[in-house]
Amino acid sequence: MITNIRTFICVADDGSFSKAADHLFLSPNAVKKRIDYIEDQVGCALFQRTTKGVRMTRAGVSFYKDACRIVQEYEAALARIEQIRYDDSEFMRIGMMEHYADEFLLARKFDAREQFFGISYSSLFYPTRADGLHNMLSAIGTDLDVAVDIYDSAMAEKYNICCELIDDLPICCAVQNQHPLAEKERVSMKDLNGRALVIPNRSLSGAWQELHQRIAEICPDSEVLEIDSYTPRLFCNYLDKNVVFLLTEDWKDIYPFLTFLPLDGGFHVPFGIYFSQKATEKIITRANKLSMIAQAACQ
Repeated sequence: MITNIRTFICVADDGSFSKAADHLFLSPNAVKKRIDYIEDQVGCALFQRTTKGVRMTRAGVSFYKDACRIVQEYEAALARIEQIRYDDSEFMRIGMMEHYADEFLLARKFDAREQFFGISYSSLFYPTRADGLHNMLSAIGTDLDVAVDIYDSAMAEKYNICCELIDDLPICCAVQNQHPLAEKERVSMKDLNGRALVIPNRSLSGAWQELHQRIAEICPDSEVLEIDSYTPRLFCNYLDKNVVFLLTEDWKDIYPFLTFLPLDGGFHVPFGIYFSQKATEKIITRANKLSMIAQAACQ
């Protein structure tokens, strides 16, 4: 019923079935059916239909005031329930950068949570750029309980938050199955010289910065293409360009059409979980559980 009431308010505000339909992403016929249902329930017309649109009848004006109050009280009730859920259950607000929004990556890392630990959560994704990272880390302790991202103790100190290491993810190479490197068992830095390399931006972490420096020293003839993050679309855009992707090995099971090869040199990216220094014991316990889940998924 609340959906029909919302539809009534939208029609009243727009003065048109078609405009309300556009706002609600419905067909005009679907909107009319909802209004017809309400009018059948109250026993009188709430709108006067004209060729130029609709306008509320006297009964409609009366119902409009009550409808707005009903919706407001309904939303307030939901907010109170959500707060109770947050206070009384294993519920977490988790912040992540958009490059973790890939549904396959999330499934691999976190889908064990409810089965083994009973953690329910809501995720808020931030744009994969410097201001997005700043906004996410700044929200910890207010709008977020924890954030999951590349582990960086200097970043944690800068934002006066805590950071717990989950795992070190080895950096490897990924190429098309027809790529010359695909026949090798391992890849050395010298193997990368003269090739087109797709690599995450050096500003994302000290680990990527170190790899950039080594590439500049050992692979002076390589073409380096820096990216903010890996996405399915990016993989598709570069698949026909015979490039070498440098990325963490946790992408291996997500893109089986690529050949993944270990990279010599012991390069790795630390992955961690951030939470407030003033976090309650309950939040710290939940953060530890989430850390355990992620550690298990990374193995």
